[in-house]
Amino acid sequence: MRKKLNVLSYQELKKVLYSECNEERILGKEDTYPNLNKKSTNRESDSLLQYVYKKTINEVNLLNNKIIINRIVNQIIKIEEMEFYSTGIAYSVLETVSHKFNSIEMEING
Repeated sequence: MRKKLNVLSYQELKKVLYSECNEERILGKEDTYPNLNKKSTNRESDSLLQYVYKKTINEVNLLNNKIIINRIVNQIIKIEEMEFYSTGIAYSVLETVSHKFNSIEMEING
């Protein structure tokens, strides 16, 4: 199981399992959210926006696993060239990302 989850030690495996249990617990609590319709008030719209913002921040924080980020950063350091393929809004993001990587002298093709 350690090899399938790509963890090096039993302690790291415990941390991964513990964080996943916490994610399920946290996400399970926030499944109820206000519905909007034609008669919704500004207060209801505001509460929905607050909910969406909070949920998004929580999901981003849950995805920010330091071990995974360190592995990605270490791989990026070793890369000489990256290629991305995208369309639409992702293309705009790609242009920004490629500019950032080009500023550190890493060639980006997109």
